[in-house]
Amino acid sequence: MNNLVIKYGFQSIIPNFILPNNKGLNLNQSGHVFNVEEHRLGNSFCKIIGFVVRQTSVTLEPYKVELELDDARNLKYASCQCPAGSGSRCKHIVVVIAYVNSEDGTSKTDEPQQWGKPSKMEQTIYHQEVNVNEEIIKQIFNQTLNQYNDKLWSHHRKIRISASLKAHKIKVSRNTSIDGQTRLAMSLINENTITGQGLSNVLYGSQTEKKAIEIFSTMFNLKVLKCGLVVHKDQPWLCASPDGLIIKNNKINSALEIKCPISCKKKKTYY
Repeated sequence: MNNLVIKYGFQSIIPNFILPNNKGLNLNQSGHVFNVEEHRLGNSFCKIIGFVVRQTSVTLEPYKVELELDDARNLKYASCQCPAGSGSRCKHIVVVIAYVNSEDGTSKTDEPQQWGKPSKMEQTIYHQEVNVNEEIIKQIFNQTLNQYNDKLWSHHRKIRISASLKAHKIKVSRNTSIDGQTRLAMSLINENTITGQGLSNVLYGSQTEKKAIEIFSTMFNLKVLKCGLVVHKDQPWLCASPDGLIIKNNKINSALEIKCPISCKKKKTYY
């Protein structure tokens, strides 16, 4: 028999321990629980999987909670990825149980789809930091002219999809499952620190970029404007960081992208 997946209208769970007063319940009220699914198998085995946004940092990967139930809905096993999860009674386990039990018997077939929507905290971050107006967009541009050498540039870029490796990851992603999309989202937020040869490549590019722009400007007799982070006016979750903006007739004509690969370091340059 195929696995039956339920995403709303859950039946209550009977926990194997007394739920501490208010422990984890505030997380549920704050909308920290998302992508909860119940998987039912033909042998009466049931597993519930849910994700809980961390209180300490909403940008880190959420904790995955797994609950195993018998055919009477008694909790037989629970686990969480947090440090306290091995004890099977952490607040993240409690909040997933509270989430499921609060949904007990609720039919949502006549209501708008709710699962998969951003949590209240995610919506707050979006409206306060991502969905900015034109005035703020101009401020971000002017305050991030040093790009990767500026912490503010890193912050505003981190909470958006940039025209770089992030766009490439989305384009080549083939895993459309909830777990796959969650991992993709976390990989976009948690960028790996560049080390080793990769760091050497980046440093060489940053050291030669200014000279390359000056040579380009001289060769083509064009003015190149230093560029900060550019946030899309209509889709503010998108951004880009061109190396420069080309000015013609006192107007922005096009964007300039400079590539200085370290592999060409010892090659003769013609200009």
